[in-house]
Amino acid sequence: MLVAEQKLSSLPLRLLLVEENIRGAGYLRVLLRDVGPEKFAFTLVQVKSALQAVQLLKKSTFDLVLIELSLRNSSELETVAHVQEAAPTIPIVVMSGLNDEQVAVAAMRSKEQR
Repeated sequence: MLVAEQKLSSLPLRLLLVEENIRGAGYLRVLLRDVGPEKFAFTLVQVKSALQAVQLLKKSTFDLVLIELSLRNSSELETVAHVQEAAPTIPIVVMSGLNDEQVAVAAMRSKEQR
């Protein structure tokens, strides 16, 4: 089977990463770059808290928000809720190193209820 490769986007996607761990952010950058710049152009902006994310979302435009749930200064679901309130039309990807299925399901349901 032949699969035609095509560029995902001609313009760089603006991604907002809410992650306080520099290693985690670096790892994500590497994973995204491995897709290949010829297929996936992006600009990744990192903030370390939900508060910083909300402030940035009020003055900048992003195509996607990536949230690490285990932030020290915010509970898991509070972070998602604050970002959803600040940017209700922007898709959110919730990431977690936690092995807690209940938290993942609650995060998905919080999006459904808004």
